[in-house]
Amino acid sequence: MKTLRTIAAQSPLFREKKSAENRLRLRLALLILTFAAFQCFASRSAALPVVENTAQYTDRFLPTLPNPLIPPGDNLQIFAVIETTDPPGSPTIAVTAKQGDTILTLDRFETPTTPPNFYWKFIDFDPSLTGAWEIIPTDSTGTGPSAFTDALAEPELLPFVESITPQGSPLGASVEWTLPDLTGFDVESVQVRIVQVTPRSEVFVVDFLPVDTTSFEPPSGVLQYGVEYVYNVGLYDVEGANTENRSVAQSQPFRYALPGDFNADGTVDAADYVAWRKTDNPQAGYDEWRANFGASLGLGSGSALPSAAPLSAAVPEPASVSLLIMAAAIARRKTRRVTLAVRAARSV
Repeated sequence: MKTLRTIAAQSPLFREKKSAENRLRLRLALLILTFAAFQCFASRSAALPVVENTAQYTDRFLPTLPNPLIPPGDNLQIFAVIETTDPPGSPTIAVTAKQGDTILTLDRFETPTTPPNFYWKFIDFDPSLTGAWEIIPTDSTGTGPSAFTDALAEPELLPFVESITPQGSPLGASVEWTLPDLTGFDVESVQVRIVQVTPRSEVFVVDFLPVDTTSFEPPSGVLQYGVEYVYNVGLYDVEGANTENRSVAQSQPFRYALPGDFNADGTVDAADYVAWRKTDNPQAGYDEWRANFGASLGLGSGSALPSAAPLSAAVPEPASVSLLIMAAAIARRKTRRVTLAVRAARSV
């Protein structure tokens, strides 16, 4: 005999209700799966690398010191800054630049003043490659959306500033240069950078200066006494917010110190003659020391200010200097013996 439950389950009304419940469950399951898939896709898309900034410009460099990062000559520079969840410098990060059939792999550039994921490339200047470059970022999550540099509207190779000469006392306290003939060139500004020679480091960058500027004096404290530097002076053609053309020339290396102060103690004296003798003894070094004998600086915290001009008194010749040094040493020994004798007498 059939139970009431069995009879109810066999009724058309019950079967239709059950079918509706099953369809509802199926739709709910599909909705949950769709939402999960969307969340996964959105999360993955958010993790892909993104290009934050791009640029390109003509870049001419005339160095006096070899630079392993910037090649000399007439170049085109392409760079990009990307955002990625991978650690900075990770080998999983790659940035390529593409223009027509030309594909470049950009190199990571790391300094204390650049973003952590800054990538660039220098190539020989080619007018046919001054159009927009497609920048394509890739990391461990995949390939992110590409971005494009601006095309160069008016690419041109700017001339170099000339006769960049460190001046002042100490040497390099200021710098002067001569502007080239800029007729026909679209140059808006000048920029000065100070680079420490060893270890190589850019220590100062000034904001853009008017294009007719021919000298500059860095703020107090930028240059450290006894350290060797070079001045970089560049001409810039800026369109909107981006540089379009640039040329950079470099001064000869200079040591921020008094001429003749070979031991960098702030005074040109007999000790500098000893330091000169320990080098390869160039005559020019001796002449520099002799011409500035007696000059002194008051050395403060990180800067040096002149406190005395070179003395006009007679400067000792090399033989006399040697005698002076020996005499000073003998005097110090005698003073030490007297001091010891006094101390011994007091202890009795």
